[in-house]
Amino acid sequence: MVQDTIENIEEAHETMKFSSGEEKQKIQEKNKRREQSIKGMRAEIKDEYNYNND
Repeated sequence: MVQDTIENIEEAHETMKFSSGEEKQKIQEKNKRREQSIKGMRAEIKDEYNYNND
């Protein structure tokens, strides 16, 4: 899931090159939420790893 989200961010960056101001802002906001999701997923993965290796 992390990799898919990273790919979506990269695709959004490409789309922004051809977008208007309002659309660019929406994409940037969505990418911020995606980045927060990635942080959460990574924290969950780390927690599960630590739980399983204790």
